[in-house]
Amino acid sequence: MIPNGGTIIKNPVDDGHVTYMHGKVVDSLTGAPIPGVIIDAWEASTNGLYEQQDPDQEDCNLRGRVTTDENGEYAFYCLKPTPYPIPYDGPAGKILQLLDRHPNRPAHIHLIVSLIPQQWLDIFD
Repeated sequence: MIPNGGTIIKNPVDDGHVTYMHGKVVDSLTGAPIPGVIIDAWEASTNGLYEQQDPDQEDCNLRGRVTTDENGEYAFYCLKPTPYPIPYDGPAGKILQLLDRHPNRPAHIHLIVSLIPQQWLDIFD
């Protein structure tokens, strides 16, 4: 878990643009802020590789969890996402070739948003 306003960048890169990602989680019916929501974020580095694919990146680089505050707000520093191609030599690439589709992924960051009691998450940290 990183502090609200912290960073998921463990390996800064020369070609990376540090970006401040922030938002607010609200109830879809009432618009009331929801505190205590876990935002689990991860992204690839500028070379198109996630940390588990790249031996030069520290464990859990560009990965982290932050919790919304009492106003339902969250924030963290990350790299501005960059587009990258899926390698054709793996299973996903083979499927793309069979479907006659290009391998290019748009720039993106992954988020899982959940309301899980903190004591359950402490088991995995």
